[in-house]
Amino acid sequence: MKTLGATKKISSFIAETAFSHFPESAVSASKRVLLDYVSVTVAGYNNGIISRPLDRLYAGLGGREESTYIGSNRKVPAIHAALLNGVNGHALDLDDGHRRAKGHPGVAVIPATLAACELVDCSGKELITAVILGYEVFIRLGTVLNPILFDRGFHTTGVCGAIAAAAAAAKILCPGERSIESALGIAGTQSSGLLTVTHSGQDIKPLNAGKAAHSGILAALLARESVKGPEDVLENKDGFIQAFTGSWCEEAFLKELGETFHIDETYIKLYPACRHTHAAIDASRFLKSEHRLDISQIKKVEVTTYPAAFKLTAKKKMPMDSGEARFNLAFVVALALVKDTIGLDDFSKERITDPRVKEVFYKIVLHSDEKFESPQDNIRGALVEVTLTNGKKLKKEMKLPVGEKENPADEKALHDKLIYCFGESWSVKTRDAVCEQIQELEKLTSVCKLTSTLRDVK
Repeated sequence: MKTLGATKKISSFIAETAFSHFPESAVSASKRVLLDYVSVTVAGYNNGIISRPLDRLYAGLGGREESTYIGSNRKVPAIHAALLNGVNGHALDLDDGHRRAKGHPGVAVIPATLAACELVDCSGKELITAVILGYEVFIRLGTVLNPILFDRGFHTTGVCGAIAAAAAAAKILCPGERSIESALGIAGTQSSGLLTVTHSGQDIKPLNAGKAAHSGILAALLARESVKGPEDVLENKDGFIQAFTGSWCEEAFLKELGETFHIDETYIKLYPACRHTHAAIDASRFLKSEHRLDISQIKKVEVTTYPAAFKLTAKKKMPMDSGEARFNLAFVVALALVKDTIGLDDFSKERITDPRVKEVFYKIVLHSDEKFESPQDNIRGALVEVTLTNGKKLKKEMKLPVGEKENPADEKALHDKLIYCFGESWSVKTRDAVCEQIQELEKLTSVCKLTSTLRDVK
């Protein structure tokens, strides 16, 4: 008898897993990431550089009113909703992620799943189930393919996100094992995304997330129509693994499948900047607050972080726009030392050209050291050392940034994030209603009740 490969095993797992199989930790985590995703997508809709051009483009395409375009009071075709909501969720670099998978599962999985759920009006339990499964596929795939995927210049969010989004959407739209495998195959042929967008053209980076969500729901819709995707797309000789990394550890990918769920390892971001900068931001904020630093006291700042962070964010020049600023380690450290808190307004043109930030920026020296990343020791951090004009030296090391499972954000920080993400476009009544519906999601008989509330904007 032929041994089943990884694609068929993961397809069977998706088909057979029900809400009752999940531990409470996974269910709670699914609601946490859903609420976080909705909030950052609203913020992206209102503030994202790419949001308005895409809005104009897709508005001209028309189509059936099927799924909610988050941030607006409109419904658009489901595949359009998945793309637009994926883009807006990633537009401000404020969305969730997984440090070992080196990517952002939420902005691929959740928009595809929500759009699919509205098509068939499924229950809250079905939404939770699909989201947890989508995250599981993303995290397992991203973890076993990295760091090779990252080192080759691929954006995990786009590459693994398409497969994960297809897994989640297929669980809703075509939950049979063969249909799920077809959906994974169709999505696998569309997987894409390059890390070159972290060096220039950063405003287009969110499109990698949106395309992953779009590819996922499109794959599920085609599979529902009995379109056959390639079999064994992950492991076949011309398949996903061969194309992106050349090899993998299938045993690690399938380890404890159905026994351990990893969604509760997802981090929540507090700053709208590349995650690789967050440990240094946290350390800088600590020094600013603890020592009541004034920039006139600062003579020199040295920041040491791990090689991957250095590769993506160590820039020698001040950023020219908000996209560049989010991927500029020295800029965000300077920002933290100037004003302590970092929010959406801090990436405006006014802040980028702030002479105080510029003054500190050119006092910063960046270093790379492998000791600041150790997966087995739960280290992915940074060291910030400030030399004062009086010769005194201050330093703070962060082993992990705030928001990780091992270093969680406090409730006030999470609440403050929701408030500034939702902004003035939502009333307090709408915001509270969305929060309540997501917190009680497993009791919701129709996801359309939630998405209807999402459209209740000013």
